[in-house]
Amino acid sequence: QLVAIRTRLLLINLIIVMVPVVGIYWARTYEREMLKALEQDMQHQAQLLRTLLEQNLDEQGKPRMELVAASLHTLAKRTRTRIRLLDRQGRLVADSHKLGAPEGPEPAVPGLWRHGVQPERRHGADSPSTDPGPILDRVEVRAARKGQLGTATRVHRRIGRVFLFLTMPVMVQRRVEGVVYLTRSTVPVMQSMLSLRKHLFQVLAGAVALTALLTIFLAGTILRPLTRLSRSAGRISAGDRTVSLQLNRRDEIGQLARTFDGLVHKLDNRARYTSEFAANIAHEFKTPLASIRGAAELLADGADDDPEARRRFLANIQEDTARLDRLVTRILELSRMEATLELREPLDLGDLVLEVADRFPDHPVEVALEPETLPYQGNAPHLTAALSALVENAVAFSPANEPVLVRARRHDHGGLTVEVIDHGAGISEANQ
Repeated sequence: QLVAIRTRLLLINLIIVMVPVVGIYWARTYEREMLKALEQDMQHQAQLLRTLLEQNLDEQGKPRMELVAASLHTLAKRTRTRIRLLDRQGRLVADSHKLGAPEGPEPAVPGLWRHGVQPERRHGADSPSTDPGPILDRVEVRAARKGQLGTATRVHRRIGRVFLFLTMPVMVQRRVEGVVYLTRSTVPVMQSMLSLRKHLFQVLAGAVALTALLTIFLAGTILRPLTRLSRSAGRISAGDRTVSLQLNRRDEIGQLARTFDGLVHKLDNRARYTSEFAANIAHEFKTPLASIRGAAELLADGADDDPEARRRFLANIQEDTARLDRLVTRILELSRMEATLELREPLDLGDLVLEVADRFPDHPVEVALEPETLPYQGNAPHLTAALSALVENAVAFSPANEPVLVRARRHDHGGLTVEVIDHGAGISEANQ
């Protein structure tokens, strides 16, 4: 089943377009990793506060939260985190917001950006709500009061923001004496991801547009000339020899068109040669056949009563039959040569010339090789037959004591020349 080049080009371009699509998918993974890193940063921050509280105890062995409370506002401002400290009963002891805040996902702390993106719910989150209820009822606070790390993710539907909540227990002698409660907005992460997605979609749109332009360009510069070549070749195969495949192009397609055009001209020449060859064969066969038919008619009319006439007519028939046999033999030899014309093998042309010269021991044949080794790629039987015919003709028309010279040499451009030179009278102008 054929697959159009246009389809192949489209598939290749689609692969290019898939690169920004994969980037968009990767952005989602990157977003999850950034949120995970944000949560880990909150854990580290809570761990520092818990350690500080666990190292500062009063006479009763309870954390002195008032020492940390004075710095909560500044700390929250620099880390963009709301920090609250709870006692062991879950009552609010200190808040980084001096004026406090409504229960639930509170407004952004100073320095946070505002935008309306609502990221997907993260793992381990309780149901998104605009009112998560009192602090004591929150799942992360309950987990911390049991001595465990608590996390939650909630969406503030009114302002369209996602908040991360993390609680960490303050332990004194394996007892929970307080809770560090952190809240952080994911707005910076979402803003960064929104910008990244925006750029990726811009790249995707540009890639789609560029792919469309490239497809149109390639279709015009490659597919249209190939279609023209295909149609022209179809007309030629249908018998229209007036079609030319020449294209005014300097690329591979133009070279292909010129090669096809040359092939068409060779086929035309071959057809003309075959027609002339058939006419020549018919002419060569016509004379002996007419002679045989005339002799047979004379014999049938009574010429066989005269022994001398019968002998002469039978001799003519035998001579013409032998002539026809030679013609048929030469035609068979020609067909075999045509069939094996493309059979080529490496050979040494110098050795072939020496071998042909040794076939004429009764006449001096001199050989000149320049250089002595002449590698060539050809058909040894055909070359031997052609060179033997030339040398035989030269020997036949050369004086007895005059040698025939066979000279083979390689030119600077790499070509080979074989010359057969005799000292005969030459070919008359009429025969030439």
